Amino acid sequence: MNKRTKNFLPTLIIALIILVSGLFVFVFAKAEIRQLLRQKDYLIVKINERNNSIEMKTVEVQKLSSETRIVQLVELKLGMIKNQTKSEVITINREKLNQVKELIRLKYE
Repeated sequence: MNKRTKNFLPTLIIALIILVSGLFVFVFAKAEIRQLLRQKDYLIVKINERNNSIEMKTVEVQKLSSETRIVQLVELKLGMIKNQTKSEVITINREKLNQVKELIRLKYE
């Protein structure tokens, strides 16, 4: 064997080891990516299910707390009726209100 043949065999073995280890890393990374993509898809489905559930519960709460439903229940179960006339609106001057607050504070100190 000449010098060229002696150097070729170890170089070939090193090249094959590097190639095989590179392929191993590639296959492992591809499998990991595939598994992560599956997990991502599963989590997206779960998030959508929870969002739909929250939306349905929000709609239910809105339906149960609607004014028409509450008025109906009050009329039927409690025998009350809704006042048809508008309530009076009272306006108070802020300065007068502050004066009254101050008087009350001074009185109870």
